[in-house]
Amino acid sequence: MAWTEQPYALFCTVEVPVKTLSKWLEDNEECDPGTSDLLLVTSTNFDGAPRDAAGPGEGTKFPLSGEPAWPFKGSLVEECAKILKNAPKDACLDRHHFVVADAQSLKDSTVVVCRIGDKELKGEELDTFRSPAAGASGFLMGLEPGTWEEMQENRHREEVLGS
Repeated sequence: MAWTEQPYALFCTVEVPVKTLSKWLEDNEECDPGTSDLLLVTSTNFDGAPRDAAGPGEGTKFPLSGEPAWPFKGSLVEECAKILKNAPKDACLDRHHFVVADAQSLKDSTVVVCRIGDKELKGEELDTFRSPAAGASGFLMGLEPGTWEEMQENRHREEVLGS
């Protein structure tokens, strides 16, 4: 069993210009041409999520054709985590790893990459870090047990050393 599963939920807590959002989706196309490994979440029902897929589910197709809904505008990362944990059981998407586009995302094209659970993906602990929007799903797809902790340790070391 893989450590993570595609697609990864993408919550937007701000209105993101369609052109920018389409570019971020395109930059997270790892598996299926024309389809991102991120699933733009536009409702608490996860309407766009694949249902009962046998393998990796599909994310959002790009480019986007119209202005999406922004139901999570102003939401906190913690609220997005709770929404993901309460997603319909038949919605095929990763239940522990997700991405949030927030106000800072509009300034520097980074997103908040999130994990629910401890190093064994148990519990409700929420851990986050900023990552370039381009390739966020590639990072998540490459996760293995212990990778997240190692990455956080390296970031902490860099902060302490001031590099």
